[in-house]
Amino acid sequence: KTNAAEILFGMLLLIIAFSLVLPILVEGIPDFTSALWYCFAIISTIGFGDVAAVSLLGRLLSAILGICGLVVVSVVLSIVVNFYNETKDMDD
Repeated sequence: KTNAAEILFGMLLLIIAFSLVLPILVEGIPDFTSALWYCFAIISTIGFGDVAAVSLLGRLLSAILGICGLVVVSVVLSIVVNFYNETKDMDD
Protein backbone atom coordinates (compact mmCIF):
# COMPACT_ATOMS: atom_id res chain seq x y z
CA LYS A 1 0.00 0.00 0.00
CA THR A 2 1.42 3.36 -1.03
CA ASN A 3 -0.74 5.76 1.02
CA ALA A 4 -0.85 8.07 -2.02
CA ALA A 5 -4.54 8.83 -1.48
CA GLU A 6 -3.91 9.78 2.14
CA ILE A 7 -0.95 11.96 1.16
CA LEU A 8 -2.96 13.80 -1.50
CA PHE A 9 -5.94 14.18 0.83
CA GLY A 10 -3.66 15.60 3.53
CA MET A 11 -2.22 18.09 1.04
CA LEU A 12 -5.71 19.11 -0.03
CA LEU A 13 -6.65 19.71 3.61
CA LEU A 14 -3.48 21.75 4.11
CA ILE A 15 -4.30 23.89 1.07
CA ILE A 16 -7.84 24.51 2.32
CA ALA A 17 -6.63 25.30 5.85
CA PHE A 18 -4.02 27.75 4.55
CA SER A 19 -6.60 29.32 2.22
CA LEU A 20 -8.89 29.92 5.19
CA VAL A 21 -6.15 31.29 7.46
CA LEU A 22 -4.12 33.43 5.04
CA PRO A 23 -6.78 36.13 4.43
CA ILE A 24 -7.18 36.58 8.18
CA LEU A 25 -3.51 36.68 9.14
CA VAL A 26 -1.71 38.01 6.07
CA GLU A 27 -1.95 41.47 4.61
CA GLY A 28 -2.09 41.42 0.82
CA ILE A 29 -4.32 38.34 0.51
CA PRO A 30 -7.87 39.70 0.62
CA ASP A 31 -10.15 36.66 0.37
CA PHE A 32 -10.44 32.87 0.20
CA THR A 33 -10.23 32.63 -3.59
CA SER A 34 -7.09 34.78 -3.70
CA ALA A 35 -5.57 32.63 -0.97
CA LEU A 36 -6.48 29.47 -2.88
CA TRP A 37 -4.86 30.89 -6.02
CA TYR A 38 -1.80 31.87 -3.97
CA CYS A 39 -1.52 28.34 -2.52
CA PHE A 40 -1.72 26.87 -6.02
CA ALA A 41 1.04 29.19 -7.23
CA ILE A 42 3.26 28.16 -4.31
CA ILE A 43 2.69 24.41 -4.53
CA SER A 44 3.05 24.31 -8.30
CA THR A 45 6.21 26.47 -7.96
CA ILE A 46 4.88 28.72 -10.70
CA GLY A 47 4.85 31.83 -8.52
CA PHE A 48 2.80 34.20 -10.69
CA GLY A 49 3.46 37.13 -8.37
CA ASP A 50 0.00 38.67 -8.67
CA VAL A 51 -0.72 37.89 -5.00
CA ALA A 52 2.07 38.13 -2.47
CA ALA A 53 2.47 37.71 1.26
CA VAL A 54 4.34 40.73 2.60
CA SER A 55 4.42 40.05 6.33
CA LEU A 56 6.88 37.80 8.13
CA LEU A 57 4.08 35.42 9.16
CA GLY A 58 2.82 35.24 5.58
CA ARG A 59 6.27 34.46 4.26
CA LEU A 60 6.79 31.82 6.94
CA LEU A 61 3.48 30.13 6.11
CA SER A 62 4.37 30.32 2.42
CA ALA A 63 7.72 28.64 3.03
CA ILE A 64 6.06 25.86 5.04
CA LEU A 65 3.46 25.30 2.32
CA GLY A 66 6.11 25.34 -0.39
CA ILE A 67 8.24 22.74 1.37
CA CYS A 68 5.21 20.52 2.02
CA GLY A 69 4.19 20.87 -1.62
CA LEU A 70 7.62 19.85 -2.88
CA VAL A 71 7.69 16.84 -0.57
CA VAL A 72 4.21 15.70 -1.58
CA VAL A 73 4.88 16.13 -5.29
CA SER A 74 8.14 14.16 -5.04
CA VAL A 75 6.53 11.36 -3.01
CA VAL A 76 3.61 11.02 -5.42
CA LEU A 77 5.98 11.09 -8.39
CA SER A 78 8.11 8.34 -6.86
CA ILE A 79 4.99 6.23 -6.26
CA VAL A 80 3.97 6.60 -9.91
CA VAL A 81 7.47 5.73 -11.17
CA ASN A 82 7.68 2.74 -8.83
CA PHE A 83 4.28 1.51 -10.05
CA TYR A 84 5.40 1.87 -13.66
CA ASN A 85 8.62 -0.02 -12.99
CA GLU A 86 6.78 -2.85 -11.22
CA THR A 87 4.29 -3.19 -14.08
CA LYS A 88 7.11 -3.16 -16.60
CA ASP A 89 8.94 -5.90 -14.68
CA MET A 90 5.77 -8.04 -14.71
CA ASP A 91 5.48 -7.69 -18.49
CA ASP A 92 9.08 -8.84 -18.99
